[in-house]
Amino acid sequence: MKKHLIIWVLMYSALILACRPDDKTSAENTSAGKFTYSGQKPKITAGDLEVEFAPELAWTIKWVAYKGAPLITPTGYNGTVINGWIDKDGVTHKWVGTGHRGEIIKEIVLKVDGKDYPLTRDGETSVPDNFTVQGKMFSLAKKSIIGPYLCDTLLKFNTDSIDESVNFNLIENEAKISLIYVFMHCFANDTDQWVTEVQGEILKDCFRNDNTNALKKDIRWIGIYSSKTQSGLVYVYPEIYKGTRKDSNFIWNRPSDNKLYFDAQIDKKKKDFSFAVSLVFFRSPEKEWLNRAENILSASFNIKADLSGNSAANDKEENE
Repeated sequence: MKKHLIIWVLMYSALILACRPDDKTSAENTSAGKFTYSGQKPKITAGDLEVEFAPELAWTIKWVAYKGAPLITPTGYNGTVINGWIDKDGVTHKWVGTGHRGEIIKEIVLKVDGKDYPLTRDGETSVPDNFTVQGKMFSLAKKSIIGPYLCDTLLKFNTDSIDESVNFNLIENEAKISLIYVFMHCFANDTDQWVTEVQGEILKDCFRNDNTNALKKDIRWIGIYSSKTQSGLVYVYPEIYKGTRKDSNFIWNRPSDNKLYFDAQIDKKKKDFSFAVSLVFFRSPEKEWLNRAENILSASFNIKADLSGNSAANDKEENE
């Protein structure tokens, strides 16, 4: 009996590690964390990861810090927005969602170690001040209406990662819209380098702070790094999503931040569809950050990418 128990424990441990076998990106958070709501500022702390939300901006992410270094900043809106929605009355809405307003919150539910904590009532925040819940596993589920879609957004938090998913359910006959930015993330202005892969070619470049747009490609992943804070992240989709011909995944090199958008190509009559992305954060000396990103891609997502070789795109040194 004891022998069978040992074998079962070993098999279960192997299964957990197989989900994300990287030793620093485990599938299960074993460190104590907490959700706090104080001064109308909801915040999740899970190990080295800190995430604050903006209830006034449809409960989207406001900022993210890893080991004290800010990597997502409140310099713009993070989340999902729709452009050019024509509603049933024929009224055109330029932008809907996040800080652009117009997103109708149906419910927000915090889950901690499997227990649900509703954070809204009739779409309005209903959390008492100084509310705190401690635990190990955290997620935040949002049900909202953005334009012609009922959206189910799920954020899962680990000690060094965030998994995001959005399911779109069409509640009108057709989506009369111009575009959907499924994901938007404002990365800290001190992030200065990025690397990705496009059709088997590794591209490396730097952020420029000149209001230009860069990348504009269909990608599976992108690595982003700040030499100032020696912090970075890898940003990984479960597959190469098809973006619009014009933009797809693009970087807006803003003076205040470096903002990444995904402009999805969609069937405007499709009733139900989903997108997901994972953000894995890390600390690394500048000379080693590409190796760290390569190791995370390989161990956590089974993506093989040689980031140590030369690239056809401009390297950081060539742009300085």
